[in-house]
Amino acid sequence: MSVAGLLSQLLQVAVALLLAPLLVGWVNQCRALLSNRRPLHSTLISGDAPRESAVGIVLAALSLVVMPLLARAKRRVAKELGSGALAAEAQQTSLCAYLSAILLGGLVLNATLGWSWADPVAALVMVPIIAKEGVEGFRQESACCERSA
Repeated sequence: MSVAGLLSQLLQVAVALLLAPLLVGWVNQCRALLSNRRPLHSTLISGDAPRESAVGIVLAALSLVVMPLLARAKRRVAKELGSGALAAEAQQTSLCAYLSAILLGGLVLNATLGWSWADPVAALVMVPIIAKEGVEGFRQESACCERSA
């Protein structure tokens, strides 16, 4: 087995170990909801309901506004300089804007509708996006690492 194959398997095991507690907590919450034992008003693992966060909402909203502008500026400078690294950074900044939108959605749903489960579910929605970026970075499949022919 190649080193890359071994590292890929180790990464998959690590991700599974990180996701397992979240999935178990989610299953327990769904079971409790379906059996009417208690309302679904807690986070997926700890059992504590997340509180509304005005500061979190403001920061996520600001990030949602600022990050696309920053990404556009980075793309422009990357093009002017011919910098693959800065172009890759611009892509990461754009991704940060998407993650901010997901975060904002979870925070706003919790604060306005009292859906305390929306915050941890928003975090779970982010996991595959972040994992994909991590795997691409690990495999060096980013714009800054492209090889010119």
